[in-house]
Amino acid sequence: MAYGISFYFRVSSFNQLEQLYKETKPINERSGGITRDIRPLGSRTQKHARVEKIDDDTYACVFYDTRCVTYYRNGKIEFRHNGYSTQSTRSFIDACVPFSWGASLIQSMIHIYAQHTNQYYIMGNEPLIFNNIDDPTAEVINAVIPTKRKVNREESKKRREQFTAFLTFARGFMDVLGMDVPKPSTSWWEFDRTRRDFMEVPDNYTEDKYLDVLAAFAHQGYQGKTYTQIHRQIMNEATIYDRVELPIGSCQKR
Repeated sequence: MAYGISFYFRVSSFNQLEQLYKETKPINERSGGITRDIRPLGSRTQKHARVEKIDDDTYACVFYDTRCVTYYRNGKIEFRHNGYSTQSTRSFIDACVPFSWGASLIQSMIHIYAQHTNQYYIMGNEPLIFNNIDDPTAEVINAVIPTKRKVNREESKKRREQFTAFLTFARGFMDVLGMDVPKPSTSWWEFDRTRRDFMEVPDNYTEDKYLDVLAAFAHQGYQGKTYTQIHRQIMNEATIYDRVELPIGSCQKR
């Protein structure tokens, strides 16, 4: 689905969507011998954003070929993105949710804020279904369990200790002695690979190779790096995280 599309319409209820379908003059488009009844939600030039009648009790807000928001007469509502969890899809859904609801894109996952429960629900690959948008006790189906990253302090400490000897060498060379780190004698790709290999298996690098590793770190980027920046980078990359589940209704965290 395309990125950066703006929508100049607002749908907020089944009755409004039904009325919009009835009042909108269809654009009859013929494709493959089949006539399609297209009724745009907004501008008639934006046929990719349209209302579709499924039956007398069901209407859908369609973005391209995806029924992103489907309203039912009995108060049920269904959301889906068919794998297109993008800003465009989020923006379209946000224009079609009930009044006081909203859609956000957080870490490539669409969150639906439901005003009647004052909670967030994450959309997955299966349709996210609210059985009754007026009843806060009604079942919500297929909501993805939100998670956040939590530092595993014990494992992170063990991992960081593997870099102590190198960081002692680097600090002595750069800060204590104040010596300029020589530029790597190899190509950018090779010394970047040295840095990555060192971060993966630091025990494979003995002290006689530390200057090559330090050169790979110090000469990253246009202006290079100081010891403090190198130390911070290694500590960050050596941090180990666990993924912790949050209660349904929470926003997805890092």
